[in-house]
Amino acid sequence: MNYAVDDAVKRVPVTAQAAWTSESVSPTYPGYATVISGSAQAGVTTGVIAGNTLIHATFGGQTGNAPLTVTPVGPAPTPTPTPTPTPTPTPTPTPTPTPTPAGGLVSITVSPGNTTLPVASGAETQRGQYLAFGNYANAPSALLTNVQWSSSNPAVAGINASTGMATVAQTGEAGQNTVITAQVDNVQGTSTLTLASANLLSVAVYGTDPTSGIANNALNNGGQLNYHAIAYYDDNSTEDVTSDAVWSATTPSGGSVPVVPVTITNGGVVTAGSTSNTAIIAATYNGFTGMLNLQVNPAPRRRPRCPSNS
Repeated sequence: MNYAVDDAVKRVPVTAQAAWTSESVSPTYPGYATVISGSAQAGVTTGVIAGNTLIHATFGGQTGNAPLTVTPVGPAPTPTPTPTPTPTPTPTPTPTPTPTPAGGLVSITVSPGNTTLPVASGAETQRGQYLAFGNYANAPSALLTNVQWSSSNPAVAGINASTGMATVAQTGEAGQNTVITAQVDNVQGTSTLTLASANLLSVAVYGTDPTSGIANNALNNGGQLNYHAIAYYDDNSTEDVTSDAVWSATTPSGGSVPVVPVTITNGGVVTAGSTSNTAIIAATYNGFTGMLNLQVNPAPRRRPRCPSNS
């Protein structure tokens, strides 16, 4: 994230604090990868489906994207058997070919197994990628690509019939579930998806210039900034709670609003008065508070114009 302070740009690494996600599977981005968030390995990706995709990092309401190509890894080739030399001209027997997986599919394992996704929240869309692995009688298990996917209760969550991407329905409620089924011919595998409420982890606050939209944490007397509050959840989702948060302004010494050099509305709009000082802007949402220091500076003085000689 870039912050503009006194015409200078500071770049701060936020890898560990950012929320990492992968682009959903689509005709434009047929690939898919998992990406770690909220730990020392934040940003580490693992390819799942071959193809192009995007990796997203969200911090403080800002999102950056980076392309990623997942390269398929094919099975190791079966070595050609070396003919056994014989002292007689007896022909070497032809090796019996290894049975192909297509002819011996016994069962299907759906991944992830029984799991949960958070309920849909406002404009936030909750998704989960499902994969199907075939178990064979005469061959190792392998990822299946010719799967027909279905959901037993689309009012809870639907699923793309060809890609296996599940999407939580806006009508879904915590505690409800649906059975996700992967089918190839007459062989099926299932997994139960249950909806749960995501847990709030923190609230972050940042200010932007109302005209340019550039992030800022300094203001001149009489100036104005729009502050935003972003809620972060344990499922790596975020939510803009600016209009729902309770906003306040104090001084670093703990003074009340009348001695603070700014005023603030319930929507996070800050207006600087005539006093130059530091203010602490805070937003509280569901018991979590995010804070940010705001420096109020004197407005630059205009130079008097010299009278022209006539």
